[in-house]
Amino acid sequence: YIRPLSAFPQLFQRIPVCDPTLRFNYFVEHILPRFDTSTYDHTLIYLSSYFDFVRLRNYMRTEKHKQFNYLTLSEYSTKKQVLLARNIFYHREVRFLLMTERFHFYHRYRIKGIRHILFYDLPSYGHFYPEIVHFLTLPHVEEKKKTTLTRAQHSDEPSTCTALYAKEDALKLAYILGQQAVTDLLNSEKNTHMFTNK
Repeated sequence: YIRPLSAFPQLFQRIPVCDPTLRFNYFVEHILPRFDTSTYDHTLIYLSSYFDFVRLRNYMRTEKHKQFNYLTLSEYSTKKQVLLARNIFYHREVRFLLMTERFHFYHRYRIKGIRHILFYDLPSYGHFYPEIVHFLTLPHVEEKKKTTLTRAQHSDEPSTCTALYAKEDALKLAYILGQQAVTDLLNSEKNTHMFTNK
């Protein structure tokens, strides 16, 4: 299994639904509003399902929800679209970057400028989790001088990582945290758990 990276405390939040439609409704009603603030500018939303990606993208682009400031990266993005999205996300105040698992699977781009990560659901491949969390160590545009320190070590606003999971995600959790941790999470009365290697 893969332990979470030590430099960034990671919150695992249990949600009460697993059905795709119910999960989406729960996400847009209870999770997304919490992240739609200036505190969470430059948030990567990782989605393992292209279907969920399309549904969330379409939700954000509707007239009713046009206040969302977001960019997208999927397996169907052209090289030009990828270059433009990465450049805009890094250099400007963008609230969300939606990224599919298959985009990461095929390209393995290092996405700079990420301050926060929100896993809509857990990755299908356990080793993708630390690869995505590692994006938090990459530089942000506000760093004017090159340094060996990570952004989190000299940013006033700490980076965050939140992973959503349901009871049905036990196997995916085991690949990331190990079976004992999964047992503790699923049997706990608490819905949120913070992990670090420290």
